[in-house]
Amino acid sequence: MERFESLQDPNKMRGLLQDHLPEFSNGNLTISSCEIDYLLLKKSFKEDFHHKASLGVGYILDVIEPFTQKHGQLKLYGKAYLGGRSERIFNNLSPVSLAPPLFGKPLVHLPELDMIVWAFPNDPRLMYLPNLMDLKKVHEHLLSQNYFVSDLGPSNSIKVLNATVVRYKPELRCTIRYDLQWETHPAQKPFAIYAKTFSDEHCKTIYQRAEFFWEQSLNNSGEFSVAKPLGLSDEINTVWQTAVSGQPLIEIINQTNFHDLLNLVAKGLALLHKSNLAVNTNSRRDHRLEEIRKRLAKIYQTFPDYQGSLHSFFVKLEEWATEFPPSPETLIHGDFHIEQLLIADGKIVLFDFDDFALGDPLQDVADFMAQLHFYEFDRDFVKSMSNTFWRSYAEHVEWDVSTERLDWHMRIQFIRKACREFLQQQPSSSKRMEYYLTLAREGVFGETHCSDELSLTT
Repeated sequence: MERFESLQDPNKMRGLLQDHLPEFSNGNLTISSCEIDYLLLKKSFKEDFHHKASLGVGYILDVIEPFTQKHGQLKLYGKAYLGGRSERIFNNLSPVSLAPPLFGKPLVHLPELDMIVWAFPNDPRLMYLPNLMDLKKVHEHLLSQNYFVSDLGPSNSIKVLNATVVRYKPELRCTIRYDLQWETHPAQKPFAIYAKTFSDEHCKTIYQRAEFFWEQSLNNSGEFSVAKPLGLSDEINTVWQTAVSGQPLIEIINQTNFHDLLNLVAKGLALLHKSNLAVNTNSRRDHRLEEIRKRLAKIYQTFPDYQGSLHSFFVKLEEWATEFPPSPETLIHGDFHIEQLLIADGKIVLFDFDDFALGDPLQDVADFMAQLHFYEFDRDFVKSMSNTFWRSYAEHVEWDVSTERLDWHMRIQFIRKACREFLQQQPSSSKRMEYYLTLAREGVFGETHCSDELSLTT
C-alpha cells in the first residue's frame, strides 16, 4: 500500500527515524545505518480493509552517540496504522514495566508516521522478553530451577556470560542463546543453553514434544536427534533446552554428500510420521486450500489483473485434489525444510516443534522439496536432491508415495511462498512472487496438470 511504502524503505526510514525519535531528533544520537529484518502487512478482507490495515516492521539501527563516541546496534519494532489509529491504540496500551534499551526510549508514539515503536527487548506481546535479556535475572532464574547437575560444582557456581538473540519474530516468539561457565572451573570450556519464549501458553505443548522426541531419540538410532529439554518455565511462557554442537545442513550439503545426508533426513522424517505423539491440530487439504484462497484474495485486491488467471489455476488445483485416493493421516511436522536441520555426530538434529499436526505425510516431503527451490542451489542439483529425498522416504514407509500428490503439495507450497512475498511488500517482492507462482503453474515433476497459461508479467 502506498501509505506504507516509505516505512519499508530502509534509506528513507533512516532519515525519518532520525528526525522523529526522541534523543535522535535533537542530535544526541545519530543513526549511521538502517536495515529491515522483519515485515508483515495485515489487511482485512472487508471492503474497508484499507482503513484497517497495519504494518509491522523490524528495524536494525547502527547508532552512535557523538559526545561519548559510544556506538552499538538497536533493534526497533514499529507498528504502523492508517487514519490516525495509532493514537487511540497507543493511549489504550496496558501499563507495563519497560526495560531501558541501549539507546533512546523503550516505547514511543510517532503520530507523524501513525506508528508505535518498541525498542528491543520491549515487545507488545512478549511480556517476559526483557527479563530474559537481563543476565542477572536469568542467572537467578536458572539457580531457582536447578537445571544443572554436575561434578564440576554446585548450581550456584554457574555464570551467565552473555545472551544472544537467535531468532526473533515480534509479538510471537523469540529464541535466545546463553553462554554459561562454571565459576569453580574457569578453565572449563563455556557451554550453551537456549530459551524459547512465546506470547502465549504454547510453550507447554512445545516442551512436551521436545521431551517425547528426546526420549524417542535415545531408543532408536534412526530418529532425529533433538536437544535435551532442561525445563519449562510456564509462568514466563519459556522452554529451556541444551545446545547441540553441529553444523547447519544447508551449509554443508553438496554434490558429493547429499545422497547420504538426505537418506538420513528421509529416514528420520519417516520415523517421525510413524510416531504416536498426540496432537490436536489438523492440516487437511481443504484447510490448505482455504488458506490459499484467502491469501490470493489479498493479491487480487492489489493486482486485479492477476485475478482471472490465478483464480482459474486455483480452481484446477481444487479439482485435481478430488481425484486423489484417500491418504494416510499421520503426525506431520508442518514446516519441514532444510534450515530446520543440523548434522551432529553423524545424526540429523531437528529443533523446531511449533507446527505439528495430523495430516498427509507427503505434505512434509513436498514442502521440503519445494523449499530447496528457495535457495541458491543449481537447478539440476535441486532436482537430484529432490529425487534422492522422496525415493529414500518411499523406502522407509508402508504407504504409497504418489508423485501426483507430491506435485500438488509442492504447487500449494509455491503459492504460499508467493503470498508471503506479497505480504512482505519489499521492493523485489513482486518479481519473486511472480517466480514462485510460475513454479506453481509449471510444477517440477515434468508434468503439467493445469493447462491454463499463467502469465503474470506486469
